[in-house]
Amino acid sequence: MNSIPSNFVTHSGVKRGIFDSVSTPEKKLKLDERLLAAQNDHPEVIQALQEVGVDLNSLNRLDVNGNNLAHYAAESGYSEVIQLLHKVSVNLSKPNNSGATPAYYAAANGHEEVIQVLFNLGVDLNSLDNNGNNLAHYAAANGHMKVIQALHNAGVYLSKPNNNGMNPAYYAAANGHGDVIQALQEAGVALNNLNSLDVNGNNLAHYGAANGHVKVIQALHNAGVHLSKPNNNGMTPAYYAAANGNEEVIQVLLNSGIDLTDFTIPDHEGFTAAHKAAENGYAEVIKILKVAGVDLTISNSDGWTPAHFAAADGHLEVIQVLHNAGVDITIPNNNGLRPEDIAAIWGHWEVVFSCKIWSC
Repeated sequence: MNSIPSNFVTHSGVKRGIFDSVSTPEKKLKLDERLLAAQNDHPEVIQALQEVGVDLNSLNRLDVNGNNLAHYAAESGYSEVIQLLHKVSVNLSKPNNSGATPAYYAAANGHEEVIQVLFNLGVDLNSLDNNGNNLAHYAAANGHMKVIQALHNAGVYLSKPNNNGMNPAYYAAANGHGDVIQALQEAGVALNNLNSLDVNGNNLAHYGAANGHVKVIQALHNAGVHLSKPNNNGMTPAYYAAANGNEEVIQVLLNSGIDLTDFTIPDHEGFTAAHKAAENGYAEVIKILKVAGVDLTISNSDGWTPAHFAAADGHLEVIQVLHNAGVDITIPNNNGLRPEDIAAIWGHWEVVFSCKIWSC
């Protein structure tokens, strides 16, 4: 079962992913001198080409991914080239095969000056790519606060949900950019937008918790975002934090005052946060949950306790933590099998022998 919100990596601009698929020209293209001129910030070369009779229409040619010269210049932050391309009638609003205009490349790489130049030249900054993302999604995904501010000043919609129901703040949360979340709020993004849900019922806290972003969780708490919301599969942010071994996030969630039931609400398969932490071998998480007062003998519909899951995967340290904490690890499941029996079935003899020593 996937323990991370299923859509958090779908955004094509996250961690410069956009350029893995639609750029890297040195690997994918044999560029002529015009493309090289845009790539290397030599506007005089483009102008010279024009002066010696280069067809202006050819300056609008596209590479195999649908990028024109402006995409390359914007990616590298060359605002002077952008201005010259405008003078020679190169299309500054051309979407490539992914629906991304040159402005998307500028936003994803933090080139607020290019964004400002494009805005001053009358380029529409509210266009959407093929996934319904706008420029703010790209800037937020990569933590570019100054671009967010420039987009705000240009009137770009900072709360736009994409095709998966995810607004720019989701990508900031997924990538650990708590400062961007704060900047979005200061730019007027309302609390109801920060509390919005994606198509799977995840809010920003699910994304921050799944990826261990403490500062994001703190920023969301300060902004009043719901930190206990179960998604469509019954998974809370606490569930994701525990399932992924994010101890600091768990502590922040506990300090924020979430209810302990956040750790015991079962998902659609009957797993709780404690089950997932034990299954994945996160002994330190189990310790934190025990100190917090979470029930560690809770069973799923098959009667499996956290100890059963730890035993099935041979996580001796988790079994030892449960035993030392006074948790009953002899409880049988619905088939009458104790954790020791489960360990024997899977050949985890160290767990079996330890249980015998502990009189399991």
